[in-house]
Amino acid sequence: MKNLFPLITYDFKNIFRDPILAVLLFVPVLIILLVRFGLPPLVDTFPVIAGYQFLIVTLFALLIASFPAFIVSFIMLDEKDEGIFVYYKVLPISDLKFFFYRLGFIVLFAWFYSLVLLITQTSVALSLWQMLLSTLLFALLPPILTLITVTFSRNKIEGVTMMKVLNLILFIPVAAFFIPSPLKYIFGIIPVFWSFRIMEITANNGLFLLCFFAGTFFHSGVLLFILKLFMKRI
Repeated sequence: MKNLFPLITYDFKNIFRDPILAVLLFVPVLIILLVRFGLPPLVDTFPVIAGYQFLIVTLFALLIASFPAFIVSFIMLDEKDEGIFVYYKVLPISDLKFFFYRLGFIVLFAWFYSLVLLITQTSVALSLWQMLLSTLLFALLPPILTLITVTFSRNKIEGVTMMKVLNLILFIPVAAFFIPSPLKYIFGIIPVFWSFRIMEITANNGLFLLCFFAGTFFHSGVLLFILKLFMKRI
């Protein structure tokens, strides 16, 4: 564990050295406040969206969970540009453990941000265990975003474009909740669909757990696939 402290210090120095990355670290706090104090009056003003509050909350939860992915992706793309990846071989820990540390960093911050949002929001009724399981599911998305971005982008400019495209994909499953129920599961091949579905059925504990395991399965499958591709290409 002590071998990780210099790496943690190095990463935070990189974050706070770049004003944009430092701001991205705290933007989720503003989004949390927006959901907490902005969504209820919005629903009061436009009652038609009351039935879709779970979609709005889920979208913002996934959005703030993706911010750590932005940050670490930019750090790793800088390292990729400067040829630093090759020096991971001489670290006091294995390069695979180092990448798992990076992914763990992303997951931890994504889980924390999304948990704070669910705890503070008042639009969707959730028990504590439902919050914990939902945020675990949300936290599986950011490492996927990071690995895809770093694997297929050659520099930070391409990385920004890639992250924009990936975040647009987050909106695709929203369409599932405006079509007849049986057909919505066509979107189930997109992992984030299960994040929206799990928030929709918070009143049904049985289906809640089913959706949690389905989402975990799809996220884990995509994550393992892209991790193998990342290790092979990088």
